[in-house]
Amino acid sequence: MITVVGGINMDLSLRMARFPQPGETLGDAQLFRNAGGKGANQAHAIARLGGQVRLIGAVGDDSGGEELLSGFHKWSIDTAGVFRKTNTSTGTAVIFLDAEGQNEIVVAPCANAMLTVDDVASQRASIASSQAVVANLESPVSAVREAFRIARTNRVVTLLNPAPWKGCFDLLEGTDWLIPNENEAEQISGQSMKTEGDAAAAASRIRSMAAGLRVAITLGPRGVWIDSPEFVGRVPGFRVTPVDTVGAGDTWVGAFATELTRAQSIPAAARF
Repeated sequence: MITVVGGINMDLSLRMARFPQPGETLGDAQLFRNAGGKGANQAHAIARLGGQVRLIGAVGDDSGGEELLSGFHKWSIDTAGVFRKTNTSTGTAVIFLDAEGQNEIVVAPCANAMLTVDDVASQRASIASSQAVVANLESPVSAVREAFRIARTNRVVTLLNPAPWKGCFDLLEGTDWLIPNENEAEQISGQSMKTEGDAAAAASRIRSMAAGLRVAITLGPRGVWIDSPEFVGRVPGFRVTPVDTVGAGDTWVGAFATELTRAQSIPAAARF
C-alpha cells in the first residue's frame, strides 16, 4: 500500500483561447468542475494503476467535500484518513487553461490548512505498514513532517513533491526522494533551470542538502532529470500535443511511486 498526504480540492477550470491581460475581461471561456488537489491527483494516479492507496487530508463540511469523498470511493481510494472539518469549505482551485494546454492556478486551501499533526498521528498504523509515503505541501508542513517521521521510524520510503515550496529545508532530512518541477528546483537550489546542465547542477546541489536524498526534477516535455546513487541522467519524455497540463506532474509522481514499489529500476519507473 502507498499512503498519500496532501491537498484535496474542488477544481473550477476555465478554458480559453488565451490568458487575459491585467484588467482585461474575456467572455468566451468554458467552465469545468472537477476533483483536484495534489494529494487527490497523486492518489488517483496510484489507484488507476492498480495500486492500493490511502489518502490523508481534509475536506470541509460542505457539499463539495461530500462529492469528493463519494468520488474517492468509486476510484477505490481508502478515505479513512480524510477528515471532515467543520465550519469551513473544501479547498478550491481556480484554473485558467489556454489553447496550448498551459495553465495558471490559484488555490484557496480552506480545509486543507486544518489538517493537524494529531490527524496524521491517528493514521500511524497505515503509514507504518505502507511501502511508500507520498506527500506534497498543499497540507501543513507540520502534518507532512509527522507523516515522514512515522515513515522513517518504520523504514518506509518517503517521496516529497515540494509544491508549493515553503522553504522547509529541514523536511529534506526525512525525505528519500525529492520530486520538484523546474520552478521549485530553482527555488530550492538557487540554480537557474534553462539548460540540461542547469538541471544536473540543481539536482546535485539539492542532493547535497541531506544525507541519502535522491532527486528527480520533472522538466515538462524534456522528461525528468534524476540524481541518485543508482542512476544519474535524463530520462526523456514523450512527444505529445498537450490538451490540459493540470495534474501532469501529480500523475507522474503517482506513477513513479507505484513503479518503485513494484521494484522497477529507477530509469524504468521514470519512463513508465
